[in-house]
Amino acid sequence: MSSQTRPACDTTITPVTLSFRGREIENEYLNWYFDISINYGRIGLLGALGLFIYFGFLDWGLNEADRTIVHRLWLVRYGLICPMIGALYAFTFSRYFRKYIQACLSLGALLSGVGILLLSALALPTARHFYYAGVCLTLVYTSTVLRVRFIYTSAVALLLTGAYGVSAALLGTPFPIFLNNACFLLSFDVVGMASGYLFEIYLRRIFLQMRKVEEQDCELRRQEELAESLLLNTLPAEIASELKCRGKVEPRYYDDVTVLFTDFKSFTFNTEGLPAEELVARLNDYFSAFDLVTAKYGIEKLKTIGDSYMCVAGLPTHSESHAVDCVLAAFEILDEVAKRQLARKSNWSIRIGLHTGPVISGVVGTRKFAFDIWGASVNLASRMESTGEEGRVNISASVYEKVKDFFCCEYRGKISTKEHREYDMYFVNGVQDKLLLGGNGLVPEAFLHRYTTYFQKPLEHFPDGLRFGEMNPSSDGMGIGIS
Repeated sequence: MSSQTRPACDTTITPVTLSFRGREIENEYLNWYFDISINYGRIGLLGALGLFIYFGFLDWGLNEADRTIVHRLWLVRYGLICPMIGALYAFTFSRYFRKYIQACLSLGALLSGVGILLLSALALPTARHFYYAGVCLTLVYTSTVLRVRFIYTSAVALLLTGAYGVSAALLGTPFPIFLNNACFLLSFDVVGMASGYLFEIYLRRIFLQMRKVEEQDCELRRQEELAESLLLNTLPAEIASELKCRGKVEPRYYDDVTVLFTDFKSFTFNTEGLPAEELVARLNDYFSAFDLVTAKYGIEKLKTIGDSYMCVAGLPTHSESHAVDCVLAAFEILDEVAKRQLARKSNWSIRIGLHTGPVISGVVGTRKFAFDIWGASVNLASRMESTGEEGRVNISASVYEKVKDFFCCEYRGKISTKEHREYDMYFVNGVQDKLLLGGNGLVPEAFLHRYTTYFQKPLEHFPDGLRFGEMNPSSDGMGIGIS
């Protein structure tokens, strides 16, 4: 049975034919029934073949007075009936057997029963009345061992009983013997049909129960996947795995990560006249785009605080390229903002600040888990953003030391923060000119070569604005601003 969500079907069982009223579920049941009964059918056919071979001794014992009759009986038994059963067994391995399994097994049972009646007709008059027991065995064998469905079992039982009546009349069977045999045959008909009826009702109910359990299991897996997705949207994969396995997350110290902050300039002033739904829609549009950017560069989003977006590179899995990756992501974020300005979706402008340093990470909360980082590096990254300029990437000296071989940076001097502390700061003006040379792919060949040499890993993404030199500094290599 398929584990996918199924459409609602009529699961009512028709009392006479024992089939579901819904066609789709009936086909589903037949496929399931084939899968669970095919091996029983093959074993049943092999068993029937063995019985027919074994009862050849009965031909000899009951007809030993006439060797010619024995030979005729064996010709029918071993020359017709046994090959027929063998051919039917071989057909069970055909791809067409699934469609015709019930008809084939029923026909095989019917021909076997007719074959027994033929043996009875060829046997000595004193022996032929013993063969009817084989017809009785065939009737029960069909419904129990071969697991033929009730409607087909009923057809086989009625046809064989009628065939025996015709055979008895043609052979002139004495009435007392005919009456005895007919009563036993009808009894076996009732037993075989009743057992087949009850067994199929039982199987169909089991099928419905299994189907319901499977649907519930599918829904449970869907809910688990949804919960897993929500957890992974909240926590990094490594942290989420630890939380699921241990029920808690141990705080971790990282001595070298890069924290990135963004903030929309004059956000409160620019949004005073916006309806609430439009404000939320715009923020969602921007932050969703930022999510895609950070995911491309392997950067972990931490949270949004109002109109501020915070992410970190270099944790939980350490990466030597975290500072360069953060700068590339920053320029791609600028690209996303510029695209929306050009499309006149928004006139918002953005500041971006980065700082590299040590942090402590952990998970806080019990009802709503939150993965966060703490330390002076977080505050400094925030100050890099707040002391920056719109449309620029402002970095600290620690970031500069890590990215100076890749980007042209403009030294701003010592800039005072709101705590009245001064820090060396730099604007990143773009990629060094010589690293933009070569390559027609996503990443300039010279930049990719240096990146691979430094960090021993490939780089698959590169901001459009940097690739075409739209933000590159002047040719002196030091840079005075955005061109």
